[in-house]
Amino acid sequence: MATPLAVVLRSSEDVHPPGYYLAVWAAAQSTSLDFVTASRGFSALLAVLALLFIIIAPPRSVGWSARLGAAAFAASSAIWFEYSQQARSYALCFVLVAALIGIALRCRDRLRLSELPIRWLTILAFVALLTCLSHYYALLLAGAVFSMLLVYCQNWRAVFAVCSAGISVLIGTLTYLGWHVSRMVADIGDTWFSSDFAFVANQLQDGLSLVVEGIWSTLFVGFVVVALISVTMRRRHLPPDENLEFQEHWGPVTFLAGVFGLTIVFSVLTTLAVTPMLSFRLFVLMAPVCWIALAYGLEVVLRGQLPWAATLLSVILVGASSVVLNRGVDDQQNWRQSAQTVAATPGCLSATLPVMWWEQPYFGADDPEYFYGFYLPSNPGRDWITVPRDDAAATLSDIAIGDLVNDTARGARQCSIVLWSVHLHGTTSSKMMQEHLQSHLPANSDHKIEVEIL
Repeated sequence: MATPLAVVLRSSEDVHPPGYYLAVWAAAQSTSLDFVTASRGFSALLAVLALLFIIIAPPRSVGWSARLGAAAFAASSAIWFEYSQQARSYALCFVLVAALIGIALRCRDRLRLSELPIRWLTILAFVALLTCLSHYYALLLAGAVFSMLLVYCQNWRAVFAVCSAGISVLIGTLTYLGWHVSRMVADIGDTWFSSDFAFVANQLQDGLSLVVEGIWSTLFVGFVVVALISVTMRRRHLPPDENLEFQEHWGPVTFLAGVFGLTIVFSVLTTLAVTPMLSFRLFVLMAPVCWIALAYGLEVVLRGQLPWAATLLSVILVGASSVVLNRGVDDQQNWRQSAQTVAATPGCLSATLPVMWWEQPYFGADDPEYFYGFYLPSNPGRDWITVPRDDAAATLSDIAIGDLVNDTARGARQCSIVLWSVHLHGTTSSKMMQEHLQSHLPANSDHKIEVEIL
């Protein structure tokens, strides 16, 4: 696409706002790399940049040991490792949310001192709007941030300023969303989201487990929580100046906990009262909130006269880092590898290829070429037969598939692949698919159908 406007217009057919698409388009335009390398490299670069923002987000009262410890925890987490590799908006959201929280903390500090931080609130509103236009979940997070800032307002002028900033973000986002909804190809009223209690509970559970995933991350956070409780119980015995320092660092933890909790509440209320939209990926967006809160928690622990704390935390972080170094298995769909297998199979580059498909209104007739054919050598004459996941058995019984299987068995069709990505059908095993395809072969044929997960 030649212009930013073309990117916005094309991306408006998707359910996501255009912020990420514009950013990755600009990144791809500025390099000679192919789009796949540029987009994934852009995400990796943003994820590293997010670590820097996590380090600088807390104000100067937080020491470098706590800042670096929080960044090290983030870099060793499964959520950072996974989404830093994806050509999706989440790495960009890591950066924007970390910036948003850092600015919000500075607004909180000034509001608490009865100051009126107009400049900081203006910057906060601008960054919040950018974040909302990169992922709509950010509107819930921004609402939680401005709601928590109201708690620290000492006068009506501050309340008016905070409300004005928050409402400007709401109006800006809803204005674009109103135009966007009218252009979406997808039916947003018919998605995989649900407002059922079981669905909401499962998404919340999956999201929380995603933020703290793995034994080492659990040990690290668990230890920080236990140490915080220990320090809290001892605070009554601290000298007045040290007790004041404790409150100075514990206050932001409370603020960030409120932001985290309110975002979840807003998402549940929106799902129940407006439209189902809650998923575990909300917690991916909120991960920087937890990482920055961890910096404050570490600061309290490290200043809490627990001489063994730093040593034990370092050992746990080394263990977590070793897990990251061993994460060599890609858990995403291996489109490139499977395309290479298809391309290497004689006769398949020019053959009609049946593929498992998603029956959604926002997929066009030529989209199989963009998904399955993305890593294949270009062939304008290539045809596809789409087999919907939800009704694969019925489609496999139609005439087109039957003729293709019979032609393959007789040798009239050179390509031996009769169904690509059979594993995407979640309710039917490969063996059952194999038996179903075998039933289409002529009774006197000696050929066998091999269903292989690519």
